[in-house]
Formats: sequence, structure tokens, C-alpha cells
Amino acid sequence: MNAYANYHDRNNEIWKVPTQPVTLQVFDEIVDRLIATGVVVDMEATTAARNLAPNVVVVVKTDGDEVGEELEYVKMDRDGAITYWGYYTPDCDTQLISRSAALDLFDEYDPCRITVDDLQGLRFVHRDGDLRMFYDEDDIYEIHTDKEAARKKRFEEQRIVSFPLPDEFLLLCEQYELTPTQVLRGFIADVCGIESYVNHPTIPPRTDDYSSHGSDERDLARQYFDRAHWSPDVEEKHGISLHY
Repeated sequence: MNAYANYHDRNNEIWKVPTQPVTLQVFDEIVDRLIATGVVVDMEATTAARNLAPNVVVVVKTDGDEVGEELEYVKMDRDGAITYWGYYTPDCDTQLISRSAALDLFDEYDPCRITVDDLQGLRFVHRDGDLRMFYDEDDIYEIHTDKEAARKKRFEEQRIVSFPLPDEFLLLCEQYELTPTQVLRGFIADVCGIESYVNHPTIPPRTDDYSSHGSDERDLARQYFDRAHWSPDVEEKHGISLHY
């Protein structure tokens, strides 16, 4: 009884994982620890379940009275989170997604879309002789969510900048009777295509004072930016082509 109480304790040392994403080797180490504590593991069912779903750690024998309830499988996602399910679920409560579908799951312009690098080390299965890699779809969405959170944190860390402006730039601003803030804010709006609609019937104006000077200014600003900073790596990683 004590062994099964420990088995259902997610904070037990049994479930400690040293790395993320968690590998099959770690799964096997968890199985060994379970057996050592007295939990009865059905190795045949474990192998069968792992062939169905990449996140199945183990199938254990319980004291269920009805057919199918005497077995329970444990799933662990890429971050080490655990869920318990009855073994009678035929697909191990898993929605599989192929490698190509995972790479195309999110819009091509989504900066947090899934890349080949994101799938490195992620557990997968082959199904019915199909040599393609199939992942747990929950893992794919979790990767995307993690990337969005990391990107948001990164943006917040970079949002406020402070650096000294040279006399040459200050003089230019003065000659045009503009403040440095006006010039920099205007250029950012132009190069990023930010438009603020003052009299639009349905779209309210922006509250951050960013507004492009016009379509020609947007084109010219982006041409400058591409000419100064574009590289083949930018196009390969983000699909950004030259604008001139």
C-alpha cells in the first residue's frame, strides 16, 4: 500500500528528472525505481503503450475490480509534468502529430512557430510501419507557449533603452525643429509599418504615440533597414526577403 501511495505522490523522488526534455533513458530509470519500491510494473503493457504514445512512462498493475481498471499508465510531458490514466484508453489519451505537421502547425509569420531545432531531443513514435516521426501534440503546443513566454520576457527586458546621443544627431534634430524622441519614434513607426488612425470609424488611435509618416516613408525606411542589416540567415530563419 505504501508503495502505491508513493507512486501517486508527484513530489516523490521516484519522479525526479535531471534533464528537459525528458528522454526514454530517464523513463527506464523511473521504471527501475518504481520496481525497487514495490510497485508492480506490467512491462508488456508498458512496451505496447510506449509504441502508441511517446510520453508514456510506465504501465502499473493496480487493484481495480473491473476489466481494464487493473492497469494504469503514467504520462510525463517534456517538462516532467505527470498525469495518470486508466489503461483502457486505447490511444493513451494522446493526439499524435507528424513532424511535418508540427512544423506547419502555426502560421509561417508567427515568430514563435515550431522549428526543426525545437524538435531535437523530443520523444516520438512510429505508427503501423510508418517511418515518419509522430509527436505528442500537447508537447508541440507546450513548446510554442514556452517560446511565446520567453519572447515576451525578452521583449520586456529590451523595451527600455538608454544611450547618449551624438552632437551631430542633436544638431540635425535642432535644424529640423524636432526633438530626438520625435525623430526616433517616427523612424521606428515607419520601419515597422506602424499606423495610428486618428479619425477611423472603427479603429481607435494608438496610445503610445507611434505613427508612420506615410507609405513612401515606410517603404524607404524599410529599404534602408534591409540594406543595412539584412543577411541570408535572416531570410532562412524568419522568411524575410529584401524589400528592394
